[in-house]
Amino acid sequence: MRRTLTFLILGLVATTAAGQSARYIQDFIKVPLRTGTSTQNKILRMLPSGARVELLEEADEGYARVRTEEGTEGWILSRYLMEEPSARDRLVLAEQSLTRQQEENQGLKREIGTLKAHAAEMDRSNKELETSNADLSQDLESVRRTAGRSLAIEEENENFRQDLAKKNEELEALLRENAQLNDRSRRDWFLAGAGVALGGLLLGLIIPRIPWRRRKRWDQF
Repeated sequence: MRRTLTFLILGLVATTAAGQSARYIQDFIKVPLRTGTSTQNKILRMLPSGARVELLEEADEGYARVRTEEGTEGWILSRYLMEEPSARDRLVLAEQSLTRQQEENQGLKREIGTLKAHAAEMDRSNKELETSNADLSQDLESVRRTAGRSLAIEEENENFRQDLAKKNEELEALLRENAQLNDRSRRDWFLAGAGVALGGLLLGLIIPRIPWRRRKRWDQF
């Protein structure tokens, strides 16, 4: 922590060195800001230790004309001015900066903890997704096998339907042929019956007209 404070103080010193016109009231004293370059001049106000002023000019009498942050201009002994903030103020600023850094570090640690928890949750989610994907892959493979069997069954059913249609056509052809044969058979039987009937009728008409000659008895010879 002491090393950190040292670095912060050095950083503050380097920063303030860039503004050459800035000066600071020495530690543990209050310095009068006067209207002129002697102790006889009126005191405008007392500047506390560590107060920041802007250096406007320096006089030969050992005085410097400065302007306060509130805009008040006056003269002050140059030996009471420093080119960097007082050690007390630097320490306060360093402690404040350190406090901010510690708070930021705590915030970063909380964010890191949150990110780690989020990463762990993401890892669990990824594992669950991997498991779910594996299950889905198995289900998909099962569906593909089932679909393949269904396609094979459908193709077989289509073949059966085609065979059945062909058998139905053959059956219809046989039925038509049988009907034709039945019609022909009935017609033949009808013609045969008609022929027999006609022959009987003719015989019935012819036979009575035949002159039958009686045979002589043997004793008539």
